[in-house]
Amino acid sequence: MNWRSHWIIPAALALAALPSVMAQEGELQKLQGIWNIVSLEVNGQKTNAAPGSRVLIEGDRFSSQGMGAEYDGTIEVDPSVTPKALTFHFTGGPEKGNSSLGIYELNGDDLLICITTRGDVRPAAFASPVNSGLALEVLKHQHVSHDLGFDDTPMLPGLPYHVHDYLRPHPHVVTPASEPGGPPSDAIVLFDGKDLSKWKAQASSITRAGGAGDPEWKVENGYMEVVPKTGDIATREKFGDCQLHIEWSEPPDVAGTSQGRGNSGVILQGRYEIQVLDAYKNPTYADGMAAAIYGQWPPLANVARKPGEWNVYDIVFEAPVFDGEKLVKPAYFTVFWNGVLVHNRKASMGPMVYRQVTHYQPQPAVDSLVLQNHNNKVRYRNIWIRPLGQYDEPEK
Repeated sequence: MNWRSHWIIPAALALAALPSVMAQEGELQKLQGIWNIVSLEVNGQKTNAAPGSRVLIEGDRFSSQGMGAEYDGTIEVDPSVTPKALTFHFTGGPEKGNSSLGIYELNGDDLLICITTRGDVRPAAFASPVNSGLALEVLKHQHVSHDLGFDDTPMLPGLPYHVHDYLRPHPHVVTPASEPGGPPSDAIVLFDGKDLSKWKAQASSITRAGGAGDPEWKVENGYMEVVPKTGDIATREKFGDCQLHIEWSEPPDVAGTSQGRGNSGVILQGRYEIQVLDAYKNPTYADGMAAAIYGQWPPLANVARKPGEWNVYDIVFEAPVFDGEKLVKPAYFTVFWNGVLVHNRKASMGPMVYRQVTHYQPQPAVDSLVLQNHNNKVRYRNIWIRPLGQYDEPEK
């Protein structure tokens, strides 16, 4: 074989296969969308299809509903043979790991399918004799109102949805608060100015106080206030990715300097701290000022209000992800301080630590929110949190 053969022969084979691949893709495109099951015959016995029984084909994937169980997987077609062939490979449902061999005939909006319910011999005709192990289905294509979307547009890269897909899940409805800064309808209210029932006491490495039991901080006039020489407080519930709203105020009677002036902290998962400190005309090290990712990143701006006035943090926290001992994704902070962006999805270097370089250690996926006691009478109010979901979660 000469040198040309090394690339001419593979190239010729690839070109010969190209029309077949394109034909399969074109045929799959014709099958996209929802197909309602009109009639069903199994082993010669006609069965009434349950209302809502349907098959959804998106790209090379299928799913079915209303068949006594839910099935999903991938679909292959071969329009070059007669009858045209298809194969369902099940990746979910009772038949997971199995395949069904079949034939199909497409006539406009009508789809006729004959598939195996057992065995590995593809049917030769559209029939379902007694004890044949074959199912014969008649399906009709469900047309889509373009007010609600489309099923004939290109697929979005890396997603199982078309552009403007009418089957894409809609987000759940959240009712906003009647007043700015208030908790939306899906928020978990951690402190509403009345009590600390959502919190527990936690030992403090700074005050050397605190422990198990109820919090020892003071509640009055709609706010909680740090009580020096007691411990930290931590939420009873644990959280991962979340949106946190929290308001805080420095003591109106200014005392101390630098880190000794109105020091506290908002510590996500008990590890990742956004600093609370009097930053109004109070010089300190940049990565330890208010709104700093403590010991790592200063805020993009100093938006401090005067002592005695209320500051607001709105924090979006993405929890770190581990695969066993290995860090897959670090923690991220997006922080607004009094309405001003001060951290823009900034990666945390690891848990908060003083005068050292931090390192990640494997941890639980969820953990408590902690408010730090630094022996300064910092006040907090209006604390709520929203656990965050993912895009395209099934509609509730």
